Amino acid sequence: MLAPLAALTGHADQAVTTYRDLVDLATAELGASHERTLYARAGMAEAHHRVGRCEKAIRDLADVYTTAAQRHGPEAPVSLKTLTQLTCLYRDCGWHDVAHRCLTAATTIAARYLPKGDPIRARITDIAQTPAGENHRAVCTEATPS
Repeated sequence: MLAPLAALTGHADQAVTTYRDLVDLATAELGASHERTLYARAGMAEAHHRVGRCEKAIRDLADVYTTAAQRHGPEAPVSLKTLTQLTCLYRDCGWHDVAHRCLTAATTIAARYLPKGDPIRARITDIAQTPAGENHRAVCTEATPS
C-alpha cells in the first residue's frame, strides 16, 4: 500500500524504490509471472512514467503485458488492466496512434470475453473518453513507440 500511496502523493522516486522492493519480494515468493508480481511491475512502470522516465516505463509495461497475456491469457484481468495502463502511458506521452491501437485491442478483447457491466469493460470505456494528462507533458521524455 505504501508504493501506490507514494505515487499518488507525488513521491514518485520513493514509489519506484518501494515498488522495486515489492517486485523483488513478489518474484522471490510467487514467481515472475504471478499476477501480484505483474501488478507490482506495472505499478513500478507507472511510477517511472510519473517522473518522466517514459521510455523505461513503456518498455517495462509492454513486457508486463506480454508476460501476462502469454501466461494468463489476453482476457485475464492482469492482462487487460496492463493493456489499458499502457494505453494511458502512450496517450499521455502524445503517441495517440499507438494508444488508439492498444485501446482498440483492449476493447476487442473485453467485448469478446467479458460480460457487459464488468468493471474492466467500464474502465476501458472511461479511458477512451479521458484526455491525456496535462501534468505529464512537463516531465515527458517523448518516448519512441515500441
